[in-house]
Amino acid sequence: MARKVAQMGFVTMLVLLVAAVALLPWAISLLVRSVSGFENEAAVPIPSVSNGGSMDMRYVPDANTNYICRSPNGSGVPCPEGEFCDGTTQSCQKITAPSTEQISGYFA
Repeated sequence: MARKVAQMGFVTMLVLLVAAVALLPWAISLLVRSVSGFENEAAVPIPSVSNGGSMDMRYVPDANTNYICRSPNGSGVPCPEGEFCDGTTQSCQKITAPSTEQISGYFA
């Protein structure tokens, strides 16, 4: 008797799995249809931006955020590896903390 109950449970699980796989696409399409009703139906027209050559696309740094630069004093020569250009002092600063020992390798 116990064996029949176990087999029946397996068959029931299999039938439920097939039903779930069959009904899942229907449930998803129903959900998508109901959510799509929340779209902005009174859409405001978005102005288009032309790709004309008259627009000036150069980068102009903000004076309030001039704390990093590409090269000191705009010389065009970037800082060497292991250093970064500090915009406030306009000089190359080491990335690592000052140390009296020779550091070998990379540490996180």
